[in-house]
Amino acid sequence: VGSYDVNGTYRPLVEGLGWQYTGLDLQPGPNVDIVASNPDRYPIADGAYDVVISGSTMEHVARPWRWVPELVRILRPGGLLCIVTHW
Repeated sequence: VGSYDVNGTYRPLVEGLGWQYTGLDLQPGPNVDIVASNPDRYPIADGAYDVVISGSTMEHVARPWRWVPELVRILRPGGLLCIVTHW
């Protein structure tokens, strides 16, 4: 989540593990597979992913109290959520 490639991407790491990578962002561009028009609701089914990764995105999110539950919604029960952000 927040996959627009500005200065790198997690795609090689994920695919290097043999996993499937899907990039989501709010605008089309490099490394973006799904464009979400609503930052609080993604066009993805509940529990669709085993792992959700978001790097250097949370600090740009206007309503993190809505964003984090949306990440959890698209994550399967027992899945792994990884948020990397600036402190």
